[in-house]
Amino acid sequence: MVVVALIGFGLVMVFVGNGGTKSTTPPSKVHVLTATVGQPTAEPTKSEQPATETPVPTAWPEEITITPVEPTETSTPKPAVATKTPTAEPTLEPTKPPINPSDPASLVNAAQEFLDERGAATLLADQAYWLAHVDGPTQGWVVFTTAFSDKAWPEGIGSGGFVTIGHLEGGQLAFRLPSDDGFIDWVRQLPSGLLPESLREWYDPTAESSLEESSLSALDSTQPPPLYLPYPAGAKYQITALPGSENHSGSHQYAIDFGLPEGAPIAASAGGKVLSFKDDSNTGGCDGSYDQYANYIMIEITPGDDILYLHLQQGSVTANKIQVGQVIEAGQIIGAAGSTGFTCGNGPNGRGAHLHIERSVPYNNLKRIKNSAPLNFVEFGPADPRARVDYVSQNLSPEQRRAAEEEKRRQEQLTAEEKAKQPILTAFENFNKVYWCSRVKGCSEADITEELKYVTEKLRASLFDIIFCFFCPSKDDKLESYGEAEYISFPVPTPEDTNLEIRVKSASRATVGEEVTYHFTVTNVFFVKEGDRWKVDGFEITCGYVTNEIDGKPGEVIYTENLEGCEWQPPSSGSW
Repeated sequence: MVVVALIGFGLVMVFVGNGGTKSTTPPSKVHVLTATVGQPTAEPTKSEQPATETPVPTAWPEEITITPVEPTETSTPKPAVATKTPTAEPTLEPTKPPINPSDPASLVNAAQEFLDERGAATLLADQAYWLAHVDGPTQGWVVFTTAFSDKAWPEGIGSGGFVTIGHLEGGQLAFRLPSDDGFIDWVRQLPSGLLPESLREWYDPTAESSLEESSLSALDSTQPPPLYLPYPAGAKYQITALPGSENHSGSHQYAIDFGLPEGAPIAASAGGKVLSFKDDSNTGGCDGSYDQYANYIMIEITPGDDILYLHLQQGSVTANKIQVGQVIEAGQIIGAAGSTGFTCGNGPNGRGAHLHIERSVPYNNLKRIKNSAPLNFVEFGPADPRARVDYVSQNLSPEQRRAAEEEKRRQEQLTAEEKAKQPILTAFENFNKVYWCSRVKGCSEADITEELKYVTEKLRASLFDIIFCFFCPSKDDKLESYGEAEYISFPVPTPEDTNLEIRVKSASRATVGEEVTYHFTVTNVFFVKEGDRWKVDGFEITCGYVTNEIDGKPGEVIYTENLEGCEWQPPSSGSW
């Protein structure tokens, strides 16, 4: 490779070459499990008494602090292997000692043992269920606020909590999780006050709904628009609660929790009309009583087809100037992630930031009662959604989307010749950024990692690996284009071509300290094809001139090079 530097007042002639469930792991400190135990609503009748000689207390202390059993690490169960075993006399399992309902620790230990067993059978390694709160016993019923954790989550991330119901039967506690058969039946049997009414509605789809009806009269047959991940394009997050998990069961089985940290922007998955929102709360915690304090926004994407974004940060909807009835676009920022409402993690009050998103449609064609529907995001593949996968969003902002659509239209209108030239133009535009970075103070290769993919290693080294150069000009403080580049010679590449040369007429404005100069140059640029990509392999500034600046415009010519026959010629005096 030949490098020739002809220096004079700033014009450099150079020839180079030729040719990417919710809640965090419980904090290391001991969880304080508060058992809010109130008066039973009524003394149980004889028929309602548990089948045990241990009496049910009429009341517990108002608050009891318990050190819960830490959840054990779980692993994915191994498949069963059939083996032949010798016949042996059957052995009886030892009978568990009866539960003492007046001893909170025995209730907690029994519940945690149950959760550990269930977790070992259903969760991944380093995932666990843990207890956050206990309500009861009341008339033989106990409600355990339960959270899900994963050691793979970043600190501060969580998910929504759920409840495990315990029922004293024959001196033992029987348990049901939201995904278990008969769970809703137990929800309906719980004594009044043991479970917040908002959670009763959440778990029981036949309960009287407090959500407002759709503003439209019937479910439209219109196909729903494509759904994008609910955060800006380029951002990536993992799922903390999958559809069908304990957090999302029954009528909410298709909901998803994404591990967005506190304050992360939320982008609308699809355009639609804002039905309602709430963002005045700053209250949340790992307890069902916080459920009513969740901030949210509900957007109708087609008649009767709504998207719910839950647990939003206080004031984040109004901060984005969103109003009820407003029509918003896909990708528009509609709020920020938070930890309001029933959220579990290792933040204050056991809160865990995340975004709960749920698509709801009329249940059984009824308008008032809603049922969740699958969230088939554009970014999902056939095996998705999955845990421990970074999902990168393609959800462009409205401005980005319009620009992309305009570029698509432009590309469709290109002739075959223009399309063939496009890869060369892309390489040249990226080369310009690389060259300017090499000429400007404070710019390094770390600032142009994507652009460097369009120059060869040889050219990169010649621009950035110079340790000392006596004849090299000093770097500019600022370098910017001055007008549009003009392509003097630009042959159309063919599929067989591996080398190409173009000739370009361009101008730039350079600033060094208080001195400003204008450079009018004609450059030969050499390209090579590496694999499927065209790259710039070298360049040669063949002719041109340099002026100073007068009144913010090019002034007097202070240097020329090979002007005879050059495509750039200084204008006559005063023609600027």
